[in-house]
Amino acid sequence: MPNTLILATQRTGSTLLCSELADIGGLGAPGEHLLDWLRNRGGQETLTPDRLDALLAPGRDGDGNVGLKLMADYLPALAELALGERAPQDPVAAGAAFIDSLAERYGPFAVFRIDREDRFDQALSRYLAVYTGVYFRTADGEITQQFAGQCSAEAALECFDVWALDRLMTEICAELRYLDQLGTRLRQPVHPVPYEALCERREETLALACAHAGIAPPATWPRRWMRKVVDPELGERFRREAARQRAAVGYVRRFSA
Repeated sequence: MPNTLILATQRTGSTLLCSELADIGGLGAPGEHLLDWLRNRGGQETLTPDRLDALLAPGRDGDGNVGLKLMADYLPALAELALGERAPQDPVAAGAAFIDSLAERYGPFAVFRIDREDRFDQALSRYLAVYTGVYFRTADGEITQQFAGQCSAEAALECFDVWALDRLMTEICAELRYLDQLGTRLRQPVHPVPYEALCERREETLALACAHAGIAPPATWPRRWMRKVVDPELGERFRREAARQRAAVGYVRRFSA
């Protein structure tokens, strides 16, 4: 299964997983190759097969293998535009039908799902991305900033609102439920990739990914070029502030997917 599909929610390390699989080779070049079209499409333009081929061209490697990443928050809309009248009304069924149509057109996909065990960290990463515009750093410390943020991470801590973070956690849980249901509808098995394992046990985690895709792991692992945006010390300061704000009103909430 040399084609690769990554399912994810925002701020789970999906860009890291894309880069790792692309660097291994033989698995395409996974990325959000359909997102810009989805955001900028004119009028009622549909995702025709020819348009799909053109949009996925950057996701092909030298052997013609296709790599793609799809996020839970926009997959239903994308499926509707690709399938048109054939799209099921149910968003989960529509997403599954779209993914099945990709396999019918390009051949079998090795499907991966990356998740982050720590929901607070995931929501905090989203929160800070909105405030700072910083989405990741290279291993050498270079910042990748997608837009001009409102303020620094330190300033974001000063005006931190735990209720805004809670709303993000609620959104994350809804997206996770969607991916859970989607996985039961797919024809292809879904291989889980825990973000924490990818960070802490890189070679073991990627070797399992290679086995799922049916390829041999590389003899020499490529250099990892990304690192975490939110350092543990800053994350802990946000946790303390969140606990302080909740304690001030006697509020306790547990989140689950």
